Amino acid sequence: AARAAGGPKPVAVGTVSEQPFSVEITAVGTVRAFESAEISSNVTETLTSLNFDDGQKVSAGDLLATLNDAEEKALLASAEASLAEQEREIERLNKLVKDGAVPVSQLEERRTLAEIARQQISEANAKPAARRIVAPFDGWVGLRRISVGALVEPGTVITTLDQVDVVKIDFHLPETVLDAVNPGTGIRALPGGSGAKEFEGELSELDSRVDPITRSVAARAEVPNPNRDL
Repeated sequence: AARAAGGPKPVAVGTVSEQPFSVEITAVGTVRAFESAEISSNVTETLTSLNFDDGQKVSAGDLLATLNDAEEKALLASAEASLAEQEREIERLNKLVKDGAVPVSQLEERRTLAEIARQQISEANAKPAARRIVAPFDGWVGLRRISVGALVEPGTVITTLDQVDVVKIDFHLPETVLDAVNPGTGIRALPGGSGAKEFEGELSELDSRVDPITRSVAARAEVPNPNRDL
C-alpha cells in the first residue's frame, strides 16, 4: 500500500564489518611420538642389569641397561700392565744408550711397543661404552622386553622410548586446498570416542610430493601433549 501510494519503502539495515572466517577441512590422522626409538644393543653380550621401571620417565644420557664387560676389563688391565712394562724398559734403556751400552734401535723398539700398548688401552676404554646402554633423548620407556641374564644381540629390543610431551599427527590433505594451508595453519584434533577432549596445534610441514593416485599430499601437525592424554 505504501509503495502504491508512493510513500516510504521498508528496508533492512545492517552494519558491515571485516571479520575473520575459516574453511574447515576434516581428515583422519594418526598420532605419533615426537621422537621414538627401540632401545637395543650394538654387540652380542649377556645382560647384567636393567636400570628402569616399566613406563618410567628418563632423561637423555640416563643409564638404561648394562652388559657384561668382564672381558673388556681384562683386556684393559693387560694393556695397562704392558704399557707400564714398556715405560720401565724405556727408562732403563735411556741410561744405557747414553752410556753407549746398547744401540738406539732397542730404545726405539720399546717406544714402538709402548705406543701399541697406549692404542690398546684406548680401544679397551672404548669397548665398555658399548656395554652401557643409555637413553638417546628425554622420554618415557615402555615395557621391558627382556630379563637380566639373557643374551642380547644387535637388534634385540630391550624396551622402547617415546617422547610425547609434544606429538605429531600425520594426515592427508586434498591438493585442491594446498593454496589455503601452510606451516602454522591451526588444527584441532578430536580423538575418537564420545566426550573426547579436543586438542589444538598447528600444521608443521607439508610433504614435497602429491600422491598421483589419491591426489592428496601428506601433512604433519604438532600438538602439545603435556599430560600425555594423546
